[in-house]
Amino acid sequence: MPPETPQDGQPPSGPRRILGEVRKIAASVPRAFGLVWNAGPALTAALLLLSILSSFSPVLTLWITKLTIDRIALMAGQRGTEMDFDPLWVLVGGLGLVWLLGRALESLSSTLSNLLRFRVEIHTQTLIMRKCADLDIVFFENPKNLDTLENATRGAMMALATSVPPYMLSYWSLNSSCPSPESSSSCAHCKSFCM
Repeated sequence: MPPETPQDGQPPSGPRRILGEVRKIAASVPRAFGLVWNAGPALTAALLLLSILSSFSPVLTLWITKLTIDRIALMAGQRGTEMDFDPLWVLVGGLGLVWLLGRALESLSSTLSNLLRFRVEIHTQTLIMRKCADLDIVFFENPKNLDTLENATRGAMMALATSVPPYMLSYWSLNSSCPSPESSSSCAHCKSFCM
């Protein structure tokens, strides 16, 4: 069966289209991360650190559970002798401590994530407003350009109400409606945030 080819200038469909979308998203990740970093470097670093620390929680839970089961098996083999439950209680307490620390890290991470989302929204809105201040009046007379600005603003505003990171919403909304530099001379005005 021959591979699918676009007909009459239609965009590719199926796996090629999906692969193209994945490439676009992968290409936008460094720029999007830069936008988040510029909005709140301390919060971004704190969230990365919390993510790393949180990743140890399941491993610690598994390891302490294994030690607890080993201790119970050892105690079951000592039926005739007096059993010392202190090491077992230490392990059970360790499990509880790891669980509490995991929940605390999760809660702190959620709070910092919401704060960072808010900062990114403000940062994105500021960038859009600064760019609008630099544009000529001719830019605002073109409906396509107004749509581009509207999509960027809507993407930043929707970010607070959704779980999709705001930098991705704004970036995707800009790229989805921005004319390419080859097809329109007006894109020279918005090149710094459309490309």
